[in-house]
Amino acid sequence: MRRGANSESQPERKRPSPSPRRKPAASAAFCGILRVLARDERAVCEVEAAWSRGRKGRSASREAQENRALVTAVGGGTIRGSPGIDENLAAFVWELLRVALSSNIMPVNVTALPPSLQVTGLFFLTLLPLCLVMKWVAFRGAPEAKDLALIVSPFPSPASVKRALPLSAGPRLIRRFLVALAACICAYWLYWNLFRAFRLPPVLLSYVGAIMLWIVSEALGSLVPFLAMLSGRLLPLPHGASPPLAKSVSEFWGRRWNVWTSDWFRQIIFRPLQSRPVLAMVLVFLASGVFHEWVINVPLYVVTGKNCFGSMILYFLLQALGILIERRVRKRGVRILLVWLFVFGPAPLLVNEGLLRILGLWPE
Repeated sequence: MRRGANSESQPERKRPSPSPRRKPAASAAFCGILRVLARDERAVCEVEAAWSRGRKGRSASREAQENRALVTAVGGGTIRGSPGIDENLAAFVWELLRVALSSNIMPVNVTALPPSLQVTGLFFLTLLPLCLVMKWVAFRGAPEAKDLALIVSPFPSPASVKRALPLSAGPRLIRRFLVALAACICAYWLYWNLFRAFRLPPVLLSYVGAIMLWIVSEALGSLVPFLAMLSGRLLPLPHGASPPLAKSVSEFWGRRWNVWTSDWFRQIIFRPLQSRPVLAMVLVFLASGVFHEWVINVPLYVVTGKNCFGSMILYFLLQALGILIERRVRKRGVRILLVWLFVFGPAPLLVNEGLLRILGLWPE
């Protein structure tokens, strides 16, 4: 009896409630960003509820499909071939980029635009932070960093300031722009009315795109110097004189093509490694390849799902190989041949589908 009375008088012990399952960090961050950006609060709550549910009785592939479907509902766009959002950080970034292109987040339905325009827009969005980082690395601690005209200028290195042009060079630059613009119009007219009819294969189209890239860059490069006109000077031209007339591979990349970036590499890589010039040269071309992968191949993959990663790095490592070979060559004609063999020969690696879409040459 005592045992029964004692057992009845003792209160029942409550079982501890199971600890709530924590959401993965990537999922929580994704929901937070959606809550700030998305217009449809109910859809965001559905995403959060789906992530807060347990994974009992569901396979990983099934959960990945549900996550993709929910993010598609929030974004209003189509998500192609990514794993589940909370499976790893890389997948989370790709999903976030795709959702950012949707009509529920941006005022314009970007996914309704042609893929070439989407790639071009992402090209500029990836180019901007890259230029800002390059400028921050080169200008920190430099006396030129106090010059407002140089801070807002597009070139990334203060070394380019030494080649600034006087205002008297303005008429010459305008004439150069008009000539390049006329050549650009003629080249595009020939492409749209002649070359396009032949439906060139991608390899041949890349060589046409390489010529168009030079013409377009000459036209735009003639206008860029006027960005600093209010400071009493003109910015230096981004390209040297006639890049196709370079007499060696090193001359093409060092003094004729994109000399702004060449100034940056001299300051950041060549100068600290001047005792090891071969290593510095390889690092410069490796960095160039990574930069081009970021601004061209990443937008292409985000929009179309096509994986061209590695082509840019391979192209620029071939340039380093060409410079190493030409150091053993004395004849001028052979050096010029190496320019066409290493710079123009592997052009399909550089002028791939992504760059052709940016130039408006890729057939939709």
